[in-house]
This record gives sequence, structure tokens and C-alpha cells, in this order.
Amino acid sequence: MMENIKQRFKGFLLSFICLSCILGMGPYLTLQTAPALGTLLTMLP
Repeated sequence: MMENIKQRFKGFLLSFICLSCILGMGPYLTLQTAPALGTLLTMLP
């Protein structure tokens, strides 16, 4: 029973870390891709 709780907690912790990483990188990635998307849109007729 205790092992099951450990596994569940580990999974929760891992997903939480992944989520925080995505939330932290989100604005940075947006700032990186926004200029590229802008240039692509201006290149389109």
C-alpha cells in the first residue's frame, strides 16, 4: 500500500515539474517564435 502512494506521489511530482517547466518556458518560446512568425506572415503575399 505504501509503495502505491510513493509511485503516485512521484508521478504527481514529475508532472508538476514538467508543467512548471512548460509554464516557465512558454513566454520565452513565444518571444523566440513571434518574430519568426511575423517575418513569415510579411513574406506571404
